[in-house]
Amino acid sequence: MVKKGTKNSRKLNSTDKQPIGPFNTYTRFLSKNPRTTLTPIQTYPKISKTAFVGPYSTIVGDVTLSDKVLVADTATLRADSGGPIFIGANSSISSGGILNGEMELTFKGKPYSIFVGQKTVISHGAIVNGATVIGDGVVIGAQCAVYYSIIGDGCFISTGTTVRNVTIAPNRFVPHGATVLTQEEADALGEVPQEFIDRYQVLYTTSQKLRVGYIRLFAKGRRSKLS
Repeated sequence: MVKKGTKNSRKLNSTDKQPIGPFNTYTRFLSKNPRTTLTPIQTYPKISKTAFVGPYSTIVGDVTLSDKVLVADTATLRADSGGPIFIGANSSISSGGILNGEMELTFKGKPYSIFVGQKTVISHGAIVNGATVIGDGVVIGAQCAVYYSIIGDGCFISTGTTVRNVTIAPNRFVPHGATVLTQEEADALGEVPQEFIDRYQVLYTTSQKLRVGYIRLFAKGRRSKLS
């Protein structure tokens, strides 16, 4: 005789063995841009085999990810309303980061909407809108907004800041929550303090460890390589 509730118990127990970890659904949206007057030529993203593009991220249009780039989960890189977007080697875009191509500038003799140099860290929830150039070894802090600007090598843009339509010289520090909206404000910025130089090293090292770790975690059936 089957006791009351046994069938239901068996059904419940069968759900206890659902896959976890790297066996969860892995979904990204990688696509060429739609053909419009903004971007009349359709281009598919170019992604290095040593880059890692995380789950639930979006990369659209003329976007280049160089060697050892990390694009974390839920990040968005869109070159559908303007491009190209270029991400230099060993750089990272953290969870929720948004890079949106729009206007265009010439940098190193080539047109870009957004150019990001090497070993640069774009933190959680930061927004970068083109036309913008970000140099090598830069930190764009969490929840920052950078619009139509040129950020020199080695700058540290702290959490929650807004930078718009300025050129910031190399190795300059923007304090937490500041707004830099005029060239006079940009020219008055001081150099990066040692504690934030040290902080950059931690952020950069962490991003590269995560890139390698995620490639290993999702290694089966993935196209990324460790080196």
